[in-house]
Amino acid sequence: MKYKQILKQSTFLLSTLFLVTSCIPKKQFDETQAQLTKTHVNLTQCNADLAKTREELAGAKATLFGLQEQGLSSKENSSTLRTALEKCLANQNTGGQNIGKLVDEIKASNSYIKRLVSTNAKNDSLNKALSDKLTRSLGTNSDDIDVKVKKAAVFISLSDKMLYKSRDYNLSSSANTVLAKIAKILN
Repeated sequence: MKYKQILKQSTFLLSTLFLVTSCIPKKQFDETQAQLTKTHVNLTQCNADLAKTREELAGAKATLFGLQEQGLSSKENSSTLRTALEKCLANQNTGGQNIGKLVDEIKASNSYIKRLVSTNAKNDSLNKALSDKLTRSLGTNSDDIDVKVKKAAVFISLSDKMLYKSRDYNLSSSANTVLAKIAKILN
């Protein structure tokens, strides 16, 4: 608006100057010429201000565009994060159910292991009792007879000293007695 006003004033002054130059005195001509020069300076300043304002406007538009792009990117990131959070929460519920199942399975396994340990302890005590009873029922020197129960088998070891007399291949009478007792127990 200021630009148009200055342009109108310049045009008016030029046309007035043209018409008046032949009719006006030198002093008035010089004043009009000074006013015209001042108007040209103002016009040049207004043009410079207009160019500067246009540059600032272009910079502001570029900044606005960048901020709009950043806003869109932030919205996309927010949407992606929201989706990931929803999936995480859904998985958490499923994970909690899976953990509950695992805990139940571990409890069942622990119970089974305790039963096995208890059964194994009972078997060990029964095996020990059987071994002691067999050793007592055979009734001879415990150094000569060794009774062991491993898993479901009974192992009876008789020493050579009890089975045979020195330099003889025939069974000793104590060996015959022990073997008869073993046969009686097995039948």
